[in-house]
Amino acid sequence: MKSLYCSVTLLLSIVPLTQSAWATDAGGPVDAAAIDSGRARSSAADAATAGVVEVSSTCTELVPKDAVRPNLKETFSIGSVAGYEWRLVVEVSHGHGETVMPDGFRLQEDARFVKALKGEGFALASRDGLSSSLLAIPTEQGDHKMTRVEFVLVPLPEKSGRQNLKLPALPIVVRRASGEQTIVCTQTHSMVVEDPISTIPDARPKANPPPRQQREPWLLAKIVAWTLVAGAASFALGFLARALWRRRPKPASPPPPRRPAWEVALEKLHIIEAEHLLEAGKFVSHHDRVTDVVREFLGNRFGFDGLECTSVELLALLKRRVEAVPHLPALRNFLDEADLIKFAKMTPTKDVCARVIADAYQFVKALSPEQPPNPQGEVRR
Repeated sequence: MKSLYCSVTLLLSIVPLTQSAWATDAGGPVDAAAIDSGRARSSAADAATAGVVEVSSTCTELVPKDAVRPNLKETFSIGSVAGYEWRLVVEVSHGHGETVMPDGFRLQEDARFVKALKGEGFALASRDGLSSSLLAIPTEQGDHKMTRVEFVLVPLPEKSGRQNLKLPALPIVVRRASGEQTIVCTQTHSMVVEDPISTIPDARPKANPPPRQQREPWLLAKIVAWTLVAGAASFALGFLARALWRRRPKPASPPPPRRPAWEVALEKLHIIEAEHLLEAGKFVSHHDRVTDVVREFLGNRFGFDGLECTSVELLALLKRRVEAVPHLPALRNFLDEADLIKFAKMTPTKDVCARVIADAYQFVKALSPEQPPNPQGEVRR
């Protein structure tokens, strides 16, 4: 019977009992009341094995059976003012592989201990949905670590005047390297909370502060305004760039194509004939102008300044031109006669001037790339 009783007790501690569970006591079935009583004994045994202790309505301490409970050192002030923050500093001494408050202070408003804190007249200070409580970086202290946890609370008693409040136990979670969690609770603390106007004699209610003007950012208006500004700036820059581009120094237009040398020479000879210098008796002027036209034509035709060259230099340059070689004897006679008239002060006759202009036409036609029509055919007699 004793061994049978031990087996039933072990089964009850491992497998949760149901309404259809059976146990043996003196060889017979146990009724429902006996089953509920066994379930209660099993839960109590499991809690004792895991080290579960409900310290208060705000905290239930849980220490696994193979874990060492972290040591807590608490520092606080015994007095405070209603509506002002009050700090509870807890130094947690724990192992090297353990982490204090691994999830931080992201608290839910419906958490059990948060509701219990409100019931006791306390609230956790928070900003932007996060708790204002602080968690310091762990420091090495020999064979263990120390983490500083600072709870920032605000006493909010329901009644005015001096009040005695009792801060319930607060939970501190320590995560082990294996992933298991240890929950340790702080002690309960009594404190005296003074009224904010307790030091003001004959305090009177103050009127509400004047309302502050609130402006809601108008995103669409900002986008439109910045778009207009950017458009105006772009237009101004474009207008300035266009003006500068139009005022830029423009390259000079290319000169007109150079007229052919023979065309110019024939035109000048025609002008000389049209002036009727021979009828006027200006034989020297006629002769000089015709020889100058021939010299200028030869220079433009073969690429040198014929007016600045002497007769010897001009003939030497013409020797290098294949086209001019057959006409060198006639050109030498033409230039020698021109030098005699120019430098020896000889006066040519009318017949000589007529022959000179005929020779000039002949030289221009012969040394041109193609034989141009004679524009003076109708003028010459």
